[in-house]
Amino acid sequence: MAELSNGGTAVLSASRSIRAPVGVEFRLAIAFYPGCRVFSEQSYRARIPVTILQGLVDDWTQAQPYKSLSGVTFVGYPETYHDFDHPNLAVKTRKAAFSANGSGIVTVGTNPEARAQAIARTMSLFSRM
Repeated sequence: MAELSNGGTAVLSASRSIRAPVGVEFRLAIAFYPGCRVFSEQSYRARIPVTILQGLVDDWTQAQPYKSLSGVTFVGYPETYHDFDHPNLAVKTRKAAFSANGSGIVTVGTNPEARAQAIARTMSLFSRM
């Protein structure tokens, strides 16, 4: 299973003001549940509009660090875990290299309402381009 949080982390890295690409520029960035503990400890500044879509009970990549990132719109989904946008993943626990509580166990699974809202928000943002 691909962990989209790694892609979300790459989105945050690529959207930093110190990482402007040469010859091409993004117009906006959308990150689904990125791991941003590193970014919250640095001075992160977005150079383009960035939206983070995050489950508020995600115990793998927690919501709190995102709220302090400069230039980021944070959208949190209550009662929603990591991988909430997966089309059909039963809520379950699994082992992970990192967990917020230090146990190495995280919760993942689809939240159909949050998934639908996140897709609608993503499509809306892209349609404005």
